[in-house]
Amino acid sequence: MRILIVDDDPVVSRLLKDFLTLKGFYVQTSDNGSEALELIKREGFQVLVTDYDMPGLNGIELTGIVRSLCQDLLIVGMSADSKEPDFLKAGADLFIQKPFSLFKLSELISNLFLKNHAE
Repeated sequence: MRILIVDDDPVVSRLLKDFLTLKGFYVQTSDNGSEALELIKREGFQVLVTDYDMPGLNGIELTGIVRSLCQDLLIVGMSADSKEPDFLKAGADLFIQKPFSLFKLSELISNLFLKNHAE
């Protein structure tokens, strides 16, 4: 499974990338929404995990644009703030509030992916 992590905090990005890579996923990172959008158009990911607060496009704006371009891409929004309704309205499949367990994130992604590909 190909995952794109978008977060402007390099520590968070690296932590998520390292953990999800150890769980067997192919993971790339981006520190802003505009670059992430270009990567999605060019590289074909199956899952997007995006933070809310970033320079340029925020995570909700990125979610809305990506959802209009890629109906099959699984989108997970994440934020320390209560942004769940905004992410879901923009087209996210799932929201996870920071801080969260890395194991929980991995499990949620796997379950969501399996559910969507079983249909």
